[in-house]
Amino acid sequence: MANISNINGFFTINSDGNSTFAGTVTTSDVYGASSLRVAALGGILYLDSSSGASTIIRTNGTTTALTIDSDQNVGIGVAPASTRRLLIKGRGTSATTAAFQVNNGSNSDILVLKDDKSATFSGTVTAPRIGIPSANASFALYNNGNSYFNGAVTVDSTFTQT
Repeated sequence: MANISNINGFFTINSDGNSTFAGTVTTSDVYGASSLRVAALGGILYLDSSSGASTIIRTNGTTTALTIDSDQNVGIGVAPASTRRLLIKGRGTSATTAAFQVNNGSNSDILVLKDDKSATFSGTVTAPRIGIPSANASFALYNNGNSYFNGAVTVDSTFTQT
């Protein structure tokens, strides 16, 4: 079927209900509509905001899901912080929810940052230096191999050597 509407080549609705707009489309209120779908088939999708303004993606009508501010700082579930390039708000404060997770191609966990401030690295973590910023810091160190210490070592509990 032919085009249903063609207004000077700027706006077309074809028989399957798809619309084509030439130029910029501006809406004044999209909250009353049930949905707005934007597709860039084979091209680039641009979401532009005015100079100095943020680009915001919302879910459930008014819940801000993602914000990109004018300095390209990103906030997921929270407004972006000017001192952070990426800020992610978790779902709570427990070990059962995670604010951030990275999986491999088989969908196995690589890194999980949980809402209780714990982190799990699955695999080997290599770091050239690990600093403990307090003179009286306490931590458990488990090593399955040789350990090398550069400097004084104080053991203030039972020391067993085999």
